Amino acid sequence: MSSLDRPISPPPRKRRRSPSQEVEAQAKKKTPKVDSSDTAKDDNDNEIQVIRSPMRLYSIKDLPDSENVDAISIREVLSPSTLTEIWSFNFMTELSWLRDLLGKENESRIKVRIVHGYWRQEDESRKWMEQGKWGDNVKLIAAYLPDAFGTHHSKVIVMFREDDTAQVVVHTGIVSLY
Repeated sequence: MSSLDRPISPPPRKRRRSPSQEVEAQAKKKTPKVDSSDTAKDDNDNEIQVIRSPMRLYSIKDLPDSENVDAISIREVLSPSTLTEIWSFNFMTELSWLRDLLGKENESRIKVRIVHGYWRQEDESRKWMEQGKWGDNVKLIAAYLPDAFGTHHSKVIVMFREDDTAQVVVHTGIVSLY
């Protein structure tokens, strides 16, 4: 398999297009460009309403801005200044990474709950996570996973904000700081 011999991330900036993809690309060029407004004009100068999707992709730090259109970083998602509580569901959470995201001014104010997969007391990874706790506002909660291998585990962050709203982020893979 040729895919085993080449890196997969970040993806190539330009790919060759098939004839059908070329037709799609030409059609997309006719799609109106929209900045931050919620209306745009089509080719016939008709006004159309644009409703932005609440679904966002994470930005990839190694790609240029032109390839990260409408993408968002995890730091932007967290917006720590409005957070009151955060619940992270992941097999493992690197606490120093999360602490850096929250920032010094917010790390002791925000309640942090980490639900992780290291349920055995003697597990070295569990001990490592416990050493990363930085205050009484941080609680580690072990999920019982007797067979960790082959067990699907969701990666979810639930954030509670000062305005009594909750935001749920479902993610996969490695999320970089920026």
